[in-house]
Amino acid sequence: MCLLGCYDEDIKLSSQGEPFYTLPQGDHPYDKCIVEWFEKYGFYTLYDFDERDLYWNNTDWEESEMLDYGLTGKLLGYKADTNYVAEQVQLFQDLFLAHYPDEYLEKGMPLKILLCSYLKLGKNQRIWNPEIGKTEVVTVYDDLWGKKGYDYLAINGGNELAKNMTDSLKAEFSMGVNSLFLRILGEKKLLVNPPSVFFEFSNDYYGEYFPGDAAMFQIGILTQDVRKNTVEESMYQDFLAYLALAGYPLSILEENVGVSDNAYMYPSLRGVFRSDRDVNGIVRQKYDIIVEWLRTLGIGVDALQNP
Repeated sequence: MCLLGCYDEDIKLSSQGEPFYTLPQGDHPYDKCIVEWFEKYGFYTLYDFDERDLYWNNTDWEESEMLDYGLTGKLLGYKADTNYVAEQVQLFQDLFLAHYPDEYLEKGMPLKILLCSYLKLGKNQRIWNPEIGKTEVVTVYDDLWGKKGYDYLAINGGNELAKNMTDSLKAEFSMGVNSLFLRILGEKKLLVNPPSVFFEFSNDYYGEYFPGDAAMFQIGILTQDVRKNTVEESMYQDFLAYLALAGYPLSILEENVGVSDNAYMYPSLRGVFRSDRDVNGIVRQKYDIIVEWLRTLGIGVDALQNP
């Protein structure tokens, strides 16, 4: 773990001879950690970045409410408050980086980590407006702890919450970043050849029709993404979904709170281990197989389960 201290070395990434990013970005004690991460793993951790870094995905601008007729993204975010970056950096070290062998961080991390003070993703909902006597489509925003972008991971927490993080907030932070990164490792084919028994539970449904909503959990399927044209792609999507699930703390997977399952494609995974949702226990069995396999690869799954 890096020690917070002064650091004054400049590191530049050039594109066609022009500086692109420069480290350190300031003279704060936490800049030492940020520079050490770059030297060891090769990614840039930025708390001072442009809107383009967050919203441009190489083909579209993802900022919410920027264009008419629905041709817009749903993302809103602001860069971190430097008064809280020290705590945010420590959270990132303790609840994320510490869980992975160096080889996965060297090969799997995106170009940039964007430290944010505010990060939300919008979704359209139809809401009754009594003043006009009809329903309206409005954008409702959910807080995010992590967001995968074109060449970055955006991390929330660079605000006053970082000063006094409760255990429940730490669990949310851990889930928000680790579930994304485990899926990235799968997409980059850095995690391959899981135990074949994992696929046997849902083998009859790969590439086939199956029910939506939480009824998918009864057959061990987490998302409609699994219903692909080929069996191989279907199996791969199932594997990716369970990699992401391995980033969820047990307190969230087992929580006993009301969950709305009106999302046909992506029902909530909060409380997915409950007996009224994982009716046949298949989700838990497939999860346990993936978690034990990740443990053999040196990934700190115990810390992921109990951050």
